Amino acid sequence: MTFKGKEVKVAITGDAKEEFERMNRAIEKEIERGITKSETQTLMSSIKNKIELLKQNPQYGAHIQKSLIPEEYGQKYDANNLWKINLAGAWRMIYNEN
Repeated sequence: MTFKGKEVKVAITGDAKEEFERMNRAIEKEIERGITKSETQTLMSSIKNKIELLKQNPQYGAHIQKSLIPEEYGQKYDANNLWKINLAGAWRMIYNEN
């Protein structure tokens, strides 16, 4: 997909990638046990839905003021331009637009 003439890629990295993979494994186990609706499945569906929205518009969420970004985010994740998207169950997804 492209946005304003630029290719858009969504990559889940670091701690978020580990948690995303953990959630996928948990969902697989739930499905094996016949569970077709859970909080984890609802959250994962919400995440995947928002990822698709981000592919269409990387500025979809609410921009976080630079003064509100914790210093550790810049140091640990090289993140200095953050956005927030609300997810199911009062969860939030924070992402960096590069």
